[in-house]
Amino acid sequence: MSTGLLLVKTTRRNVFYKAVTYTVQVSGQPGRQVSRGQTGTQYGLPAGRYTVGVSDGRTTISKEVTILTVKPRIVTTDPAMTNEIWRGILLGTSLVIVLMQGFFWKGFLFGCSFFLFRPCYFYSAKTVKSSPSILPIDFMKPYCPILLLGTLLLAGTFAIAQTSPVDTTAAPAELNFDEFTDADDRKVKTFATQKVLYLSPTRLISVGYEAQFGGQLSTSLPLYSSSRQPIGTALNAYRGLRLALNTPVISRYNLIVNLGLTYWNTAVQAANPERSPLYGPLNLGLRTTGLNVTVFKPLDARRFLIIQANADASGNYRGFGDLSGHHLTYSALAVYGWKKDDNQMWGLGVTRTYRGGNLLHLPVLFYNKTFNQRWGVEAVLPARAAVRRNFGTNSLLSLGYELEGNAYFLSNGHATHLHDWYVRRSEIKPRINYEQKLSGFVWLAVQAGMSLNWRFDVQGTQNPTANEIPRFNNQLRNAPYVNISLNLVSP
Repeated sequence: MSTGLLLVKTTRRNVFYKAVTYTVQVSGQPGRQVSRGQTGTQYGLPAGRYTVGVSDGRTTISKEVTILTVKPRIVTTDPAMTNEIWRGILLGTSLVIVLMQGFFWKGFLFGCSFFLFRPCYFYSAKTVKSSPSILPIDFMKPYCPILLLGTLLLAGTFAIAQTSPVDTTAAPAELNFDEFTDADDRKVKTFATQKVLYLSPTRLISVGYEAQFGGQLSTSLPLYSSSRQPIGTALNAYRGLRLALNTPVISRYNLIVNLGLTYWNTAVQAANPERSPLYGPLNLGLRTTGLNVTVFKPLDARRFLIIQANADASGNYRGFGDLSGHHLTYSALAVYGWKKDDNQMWGLGVTRTYRGGNLLHLPVLFYNKTFNQRWGVEAVLPARAAVRRNFGTNSLLSLGYELEGNAYFLSNGHATHLHDWYVRRSEIKPRINYEQKLSGFVWLAVQAGMSLNWRFDVQGTQNPTANEIPRFNNQLRNAPYVNISLNLVSP
């Protein structure tokens, strides 16, 4: 005598009737009720087909049923437990599918699994309602292991297909490179590039605005007055627009030439212009319009030259019609350098500069070093230097300083203006600078720091002379400043 699982099934389109309770009477066995939450019970009968009475509480109908011999590994004394085993196996399969597939295949495979295996997911009269499964439950039960295996294979196939794209190209035959020789005897020469990795982006177009706050100017008149008592005035405004354009005109592997234009305006507004004959010309503002050329010439893969020349028109002119030779200053720089690798390049050179307010000839140390993806140093000493902190490729923070200055010719002076006046202006700016990519090649830069006055005296000549007497001895108070710019950078 084998133990079978009684499956109650009507013959009408292989569909369960929606009923609360079925009463099953098998010949030689007491009547047993099959309630919702169950689909059968254990009978000590051999496998085969039997005629039983099926009752829905109102009528009793004789139906032919089948007792299937159940494999010992899934036989339990409780039929509900058997149902839970199958339900857990197939729900676990669906979870594997959900975890292994992308969004589309999650929904697709889970839907197919639910639609096809619903009798095994919910093997009970509780879920067998008016919407039947497309497969009869007594047919599905013996084949559930096969369907389970098929589901796992299907899930694995799609997972592999999504994570490992098929390479349709034929594998090339192995090449013996010893069989190859040079096409000719000519040696290919390589050249150093002009940048190191993770360097601050090069600005092609820059539109910015800078403002200083809380300025105070003190002036004494050693030339025009016997009184050496300083005269002071607050500066209500010391701010202005800063524009720059930098574009390559020659860009080859062995030569790069950039042409640049700059316009820096500083609107000066003295609160008490009547106190000094200097304040009237200063209230016209200080501005610089410049043209510069930069040449980067690699000599080979390790050595390079940098040559830069600047011509600036600096003064209190209001229009280009006011310009004269008095406004012009000329600067230059030459560096001979070495590039160790893509993370370091350095060089030594000389410069002629007006950054100190008057003409200076100084040695130059050029040094760009990237230590890793986050940290680096950018320096052209003594003009500027900064420690750089990169945050990926879309933002960076730098801490350093820059020396700014020039000699400004003041025209349209006071009636007592007996000689030419040149403001020898120079500022040291320790600062923190943050740059953030907005979109594409457009970056925003925000800079904040202190403007430390080095020189703001007025002399009668543009360049220092022996035994010169200042027209005005000035002291510009140190002040905080902010610079904001929008930049189009190179790729």
